[in-house]
This record gives sequence, C-alpha cells and structure tokens, in this order.
Amino acid sequence: MINDKSAGPSRRSILTWGGTTALAAGTVLAAGAGPAAAQAPAAAAETDPSAAQTATPAASSPALRLPCPVVDVSAQSQPWRVEKTLEDATVLQSFAFDNVNRHVYLVQVTQGGRTLSGESGPVSGAARAANGDLTITKWDYEGTSLGRMHLRGCGHGVGIGVEPSGGDAYLWTEAAVPPVPDPAVWTDNPAAAAPGFGTRITRFKFENGKVLDSASLVTYEPAGPSTYNGVAVDPVHGRLLHRYVQDGTVRYRLHDLDQARKGVFSEPVAEIAEPQIQVDASRYGRPTFQGFTVAGRYLYLLHGDHYGTTQLIGGKEVVVSSKDNGGNTFITSVDLTTGQIVKTARSMAFGGDGVDYREPEGLAIQIPEQTRLGVFRLVFGFAYGAEGARKVALYTKDELL
Repeated sequence: MINDKSAGPSRRSILTWGGTTALAAGTVLAAGAGPAAAQAPAAAAETDPSAAQTATPAASSPALRLPCPVVDVSAQSQPWRVEKTLEDATVLQSFAFDNVNRHVYLVQVTQGGRTLSGESGPVSGAARAANGDLTITKWDYEGTSLGRMHLRGCGHGVGIGVEPSGGDAYLWTEAAVPPVPDPAVWTDNPAAAAPGFGTRITRFKFENGKVLDSASLVTYEPAGPSTYNGVAVDPVHGRLLHRYVQDGTVRYRLHDLDQARKGVFSEPVAEIAEPQIQVDASRYGRPTFQGFTVAGRYLYLLHGDHYGTTQLIGGKEVVVSSKDNGGNTFITSVDLTTGQIVKTARSMAFGGDGVDYREPEGLAIQIPEQTRLGVFRLVFGFAYGAEGARKVALYTKDELL
C-alpha cells in the first residue's frame, strides 16, 4: 500500500505480516448461503495451483456449521474494469462499492502539487503522504467519474467502507493522523504512530467537491489506542470490520454496523489476530499487505508487490515480483470464527504483455443483484501504468463455495 516515490519512508514492516497466533473469536454471525454465483466465460489461466494452500479444517462447532459461502480464492479471475484513470496521479490504495446505487468509491493519497481549499499554495507529495491527505473518487459502474472529495489528516487509504443511505452514501475511513512537523526526521518504528496512517476511524457523507479535515470529524477509537487503522463494510450482512495495530500485532474486530453508527463498539461480533500467510519465501519473499474486506464469517486479505521489488533472502537481494515469475500477488480467505486461514492462492491476473508496472491494491465485496444478497463476488485491484499517470484494473472472483 505504499504510494509512489513521493510517499516518504517505508512503513512496510508492520503492514506486511500479521501476528502468528490467532485469538479466540467472539460470537459468530449467521449468513445466508445463497446459490453459487454464475461464472463468467473463462479467461486465460491465471491462478498458480502450486501456490495455493488450504488449511486443515478446525474442529467442528455450532458456529462453524452456520451456513455462509466463502469465495474460492483459487478460482479463475475475470476482468471487471480495466484501463481506467483516477483523479490523481498516485496509485490506488483501496476501494469499495455502493451496491444499492451502483457506485464505486476509490481512494488515493492526494498527489503533490495540488492546492486545496484553505491552503496558501501547492503541497508536495511527500507532505501529502506524511500528513495523511486523501482523494476519494466516485465512479459509476462504467468507470465514469461522478465527482471527488478530499480528506486532510485522515490516513493512507488502507481501507474504506461504504454505507448507502437513500441515493447518498456515508463513508468509513481511518482518521486522526499524528502531526509531523518534519517528515524527514521520522524513523520507521513499527511501535510508533507513523505519519500518514490513522489512529482512529470516522464516518462522513460523501459530498462532491468537499474538503474535510480530520479535526472537524467525529472520530472513534473502538479498540483503545492503536495505529495503522483501517475499515471495511460487509454489505451483505451489515457489519463493520476494524483493522488496527496494537502492541505490535495486527488485529481485526467485527462490529454490528447499526451499533457502530451509534458509536457503540463494546460488543464486537468477532475478534482475531491477523494470521501470517504461508508462501514460498525463496521465490516470492514476504509479500506486502495490500488490502482487506469481509463477507459473513470470512475475512479476505490481499498481499503482493509491484514488479521489480527486491528483498533480502539468504543474504542476497532477490527479485520477488516480476513479469518473469508472474508476480507475488496472493489472496487469502480467513475464518473469523477461528482466526485460521482457509486458503491462500497466488493470482497472475492482469500480468500480460504491455503491463510493465503491476501492483495489487485493494479488496472489496460487490453484490451484482440486490434481490440476491447471498450471491456476491470478491473484487481486487491493480495499479499499473507509467509513474505519474497510474491507472486502475479491477478483477473479480465469482465462485462461491
């Protein structure tokens, strides 16, 4: 989820790998299974079967027997929207769907050189990233821009939740970025409140052309003091998922959306630590965390790096993501009732000729038909294109188990 070169110092250490021990979950929710989604015509093979891992099922319990479909993360992917340009030149960070009004909201770190309302002049990209300034673009389902708004001091765009309200939408994001007088003197300390990342969460109405400051918003601290906050909304079951870092561990809490709207977070539906995905580190290194979402009792995670990324493996700098090795993009499903991984699979979607820069960015749940809430798809994104003119490609996985 690192922005272009203007983003400042790397924060990947705490964002890449979660804790290795899952905590006991809270009460699990019931979810309608619904019929399996119809698969679109097959595209060229893109999933690497050798890189898929399925966990051994946990011991049976009444909670685990509740009906709830899970997206097969190793199934074939289908293109949804490709070759679309966002409002700013920076990479996509996350996105989410308004499934009722058929809109998409996409988040970027605000590009350098813009002057927003109340500013005396252009602000650099490094300052935008360190301050946590975000641009939110609203699309229709054809990828046509319907407007944008800006947030100052809200975060890095790690996750976004959409809550439809009539013809409007309320958005959930991170907020309350710690002030950084001089980003150049900040050091990459995972235990510290990093510049550019929210320490709380917030909810606000999308209004085209509006510029909002974090200090003017009502914010929440659902889990107590934490860093690297992010949110996602389950549009199928009406839940709010909160991702955060506390005591050096990445954690998730699932809340009832009606209660969260009232500012009540005292009784989470489920709570787990983020499990560490298992991949062939000699080939793919440690893929960077790039997104998350939720549907029913299942959490979905996206990891990966842009082409050309190198990591130190066995004392040598090794390219862990390239066109030659198909990239190191992995999608994982996690059972929120146990905290255990269901399956991890590598995706080679959108890696063909002419794609020289490819970085996975963002996960979301789309419901194609509101009359069939039990049929949904997992959508994941890629940033691509030349630096300073990044584009977006969105792909789907439709197969439910």
